[in-house]
Amino acid sequence: MENKSLPDWMTFLEQKNSKRINLGLDRCKKVKEALGIEGIGKEVITVAGTNGKGSSIALIESFFLNNGYTVGAYTSPHLFRYNERVRIDGQPVLDERLTDAFRLVEEARGDNDLTYFEFSTLAAFLIFQKYQLDIAVLEVGLGGRLDAVNSIDPDFCLITSIDIDHQEYLGSTREQIAIEKAGIMRKDVPCVCSDPATPTSLLDTAHQVGCHLKLIGSDFHFKENEGSWDWWDENQSFEGLPMLPLKGAHQLRNAAGVLELIATMGCSIDTNVVKKSITELQLVGRFQELFARDRKIILDVAHNAQSASALAQNLNDLVKVGKIYGIVILRKSKDIKSFLNALKGAIDVWIFPNLEGGEFYSSLALEKELRKIEKKTMSLSANSLVGGFDLALTRSNREDVIVSCGSFKVVEKFVKYLDNTL
Repeated sequence: MENKSLPDWMTFLEQKNSKRINLGLDRCKKVKEALGIEGIGKEVITVAGTNGKGSSIALIESFFLNNGYTVGAYTSPHLFRYNERVRIDGQPVLDERLTDAFRLVEEARGDNDLTYFEFSTLAAFLIFQKYQLDIAVLEVGLGGRLDAVNSIDPDFCLITSIDIDHQEYLGSTREQIAIEKAGIMRKDVPCVCSDPATPTSLLDTAHQVGCHLKLIGSDFHFKENEGSWDWWDENQSFEGLPMLPLKGAHQLRNAAGVLELIATMGCSIDTNVVKKSITELQLVGRFQELFARDRKIILDVAHNAQSASALAQNLNDLVKVGKIYGIVILRKSKDIKSFLNALKGAIDVWIFPNLEGGEFYSSLALEKELRKIEKKTMSLSANSLVGGFDLALTRSNREDVIVSCGSFKVVEKFVKYLDNTL
């Protein structure tokens, strides 16, 4: 174990863990105790939600870093390197930090058969504990109530939008899923929710737990203007804030929730720092625009109906003269019908690559479902992701737009493909 490289550990974790997902906190709590993990930061912020967690955490990081705090962030999944999941002051940690933490978790786990995510989460906790962070920001991987991240008690919580996803684990309705998200709440711990249609079950859970819940539209507000936006709650307000580099009205809701969270934490909020934090915001794969081979290329990790709807709106808002080519893959755990239906009318030419391993829908399955929704639209299949990228670039013209979506994997591979072929 002593000399394992990070790639060796990745292989070890993927092969050793008997279950990729096995919800429950007992295993994590036992190993956490064995490792002596107690405090991982002076203030711990736990973020749950279906969509919007990544952009919310990026803004939280940006704000606190611009205020001189030491900040750790644990997020998932990663795009290019595992190190992206564990960041200190905005930078991915070094391989050595991770391999040392993995070794300690393996030594301490005993007979506990940790999942990949549980193992990773405990390693992140160890790293954060060593850094003596001012702020530790934790992204829930799945749900909230039984997610490994929830083995640490937060000081503050943020719940972003709630929608249908991971039904096999969380339930088939927003009300059921909201109960799982609300599982991060604690008695007397403030929680901000930026979902504009908060499920009743989340409100009920907050009342039962004794959590101080703050809601968008009642406790805090935002308004979009021409080229700027305003935010206010009962105590303070900001006018003329710059628009976020991230596209979509939903991103303003996310940002509004973050500002309320920061205000709830009692932090002094300087308008110039807020503006600086917003303008510096960066997040790969969230309607990210690139130019390659004289074409506009858009990368978006949208992988469920709600995020696909936001992507469709952004595509419809584009000033364009040509067609939109969409390279789409989707995991079999996702609702194929709702995802494709959300993109209806936004894509002119669909490209469905086939991937090995059986984890993703085949091009045939995607095309069959598409025909039920849009009978006349053009669709093409490819034998691989690279084949799909080639097809999009050779078929399209300079005035066309290429969008790649459906999974973190397609975004990662397209970026690597462009790097290697330009």
